[in-house]
Amino acid sequence: MLYILYNSLSKSGKNQSKIYKKVSFAVKKINDPILNVIDVVKIKNYKELLDELKDEDKIVIIGGDGTLTHVINALKQCKKQPQIYAYKAGTGNDFLRNIKQQKNIEKIGNHLYKLNSFIKNLPTIKSNNLERYFLNGVGFGIDALIAKTTNEEKNKNLKTSFFKVTIKAFKEYKPLNNIIITVDGKEYKYNNVYLVSIMNGPFYGKGMKIAPKADLLSDKLSVIIIHSLKIRRILSVFALVYTGLHTKIKNVEQLFGKEIYIKNIPNNFSQVDGEIFETTETIEIKK
Repeated sequence: MLYILYNSLSKSGKNQSKIYKKVSFAVKKINDPILNVIDVVKIKNYKELLDELKDEDKIVIIGGDGTLTHVINALKQCKKQPQIYAYKAGTGNDFLRNIKQQKNIEKIGNHLYKLNSFIKNLPTIKSNNLERYFLNGVGFGIDALIAKTTNEEKNKNLKTSFFKVTIKAFKEYKPLNNIIITVDGKEYKYNNVYLVSIMNGPFYGKGMKIAPKADLLSDKLSVIIIHSLKIRRILSVFALVYTGLHTKIKNVEQLFGKEIYIKNIPNNFSQVDGEIFETTETIEIKK
C-alpha cells in the first residue's frame, strides 16, 4: 500500500490544488494500486496506523521540516521497515537541504527523496518530560528566541519578516553565563553566550549553514557556540552564516561528539527543528 501523509495546516496543505498535484505525482511515480491519503492533523492515534504498516508498504510525507519531524517521531516507534519518502512542500525544508549534501541519494523522479538511511540513526534530546528525535538541530539562546518570536507572530496571523523578528530578538536577548557543555566526557565552560546549536546536519533556519562540518550520516553531532562578541560582531556572524564562513570568526567555536550534556540554561525553552519545547536547565543529547 502507498500511504501519503500531508499537513492541512501547513502553507502548502491549505492549498488543495497543490496537494492534489503532489499526490498525483507520487501516485504516478510509485505506481501502487492501493492508496491511502491521510491528513496528519486528523490522526488521533498513530498506533492504529503503525499497526497497519507492513515492510512492503511505501510512505510519502508531503511537508516541510515541522511535518517531517512530527511524522518521523511517530514512525520511529514502528517495528516494520516501510520505505519512507519526502516530498518538499514546507517553508523551511532544511532536512532535504541537508540530504542533498550527500553523494549517494536515492530518489524517485526529481521530488521524492528516500529517507530511510538518514533517519536510521537520528539523535535524541532529553530534558525533563521532553524526549524526542530531531532531524536538523537543537538550539538555545538567540536562535531559540527568534524561533519562539516567529512562531508567536504566526499564531497571531501577523505578517512579519525574518529581519524584523531578528532585530526584535536581539533587543530582548541577554547573553547567558556559566554555560557548561560536556562533549564525550570533556567539559567546557562559556560566558557571554549568544547561541548554542547542536546540529545533525549543516543547515537550519531556512538555509543557514550554521554547522558546515555536520553530516547526517556521521556518528557525531556538531556543536556550535557563539560567545564573547560585541553586538556589531554578532551581526557580522549572522551575515556570514548562510555561507558557513562565520566559523572563521574568533569565538565561534565548533565541537564534535556523540554525547552532549548542557547545564545551567536559564531559559525554560529550546528550539528543536524550529519548534519550541519546554526544557529545564539541563539538556542531554545523544546520537
